[in-house]
Amino acid sequence: MQDAAIAALTGPQECHAALLAMYQERRDVLVEGLRACGCAVEPPQGAFYVWAPVPAGMSSKQTTMTLLEQAAIVTTPGNGFGPSGEGFVRMTLTAPKERLREAVARIAALKLYA
Repeated sequence: MQDAAIAALTGPQECHAALLAMYQERRDVLVEGLRACGCAVEPPQGAFYVWAPVPAGMSSKQTTMTLLEQAAIVTTPGNGFGPSGEGFVRMTLTAPKERLREAVARIAALKLYA
């Protein structure tokens, strides 16, 4: 394990730049799309997920269930990460940008943030 860690830290780093660029592009697609829907979301600075505030009058669980049942979008309710997570849902950036665009279009159609 130590040899693998040394190789990862001292070996070629080009693949990291490509991964960072991919996740930044995905982040921008999701964040910009959510903002266009009226969601006041802040972009993450170093994570592969986005914490999106829930619509007014809804809980994390209600938002997660609405997105799942009405738009076939899987999110994680923020309250599952502790009390300070209530009021947010967590959305991943591990999906391709085309799927993120599709998800944003489905969210926009629900008009949750209007």
